[in-house]
Amino acid sequence: MNLILGGDSVTEQVGTSPTATIVVETDGTMHLSDMLTPAYPGAGATGRNVAADSFDSVLLAPETVAWRRGRQELCSTCLACPVVRACGGGLREHRYKAGTGFDNPSVYCQDLYHLITHIRKRMVADLAAGPAASLATGPPATAPAS
Repeated sequence: MNLILGGDSVTEQVGTSPTATIVVETDGTMHLSDMLTPAYPGAGATGRNVAADSFDSVLLAPETVAWRRGRQELCSTCLACPVVRACGGGLREHRYKAGTGFDNPSVYCQDLYHLITHIRKRMVADLAAGPAASLATGPPATAPAS
């Protein structure tokens, strides 16, 4: 709802706001995201370790800069989509395909589209009805008595 209303995302799962998350594994290695692991071996690897490298060196590395580009890293299908601001192309690992890398729509593209447009339609309908509509019907049946 926050993204539909124009807010920013604070997670890599949805939205196009760049993220600055670095994952530190138990052995000290630093990765862009542990969610990239299913894409292919070493997908999120940075080649850096907390024992020898600073977090700034990881955040400024070319692979991290590319990872954090937000909309700029999305394929043309996503960029042309009316819900891209809320969807953000979905999770990056769901866009991976051998041969084209991450330059693809999410495998859940249609589902994300339907979910986001459903939420948007409900928000528009609820806002159009105004607070008086919910007050006229009274509290939900499961609301505790005061």
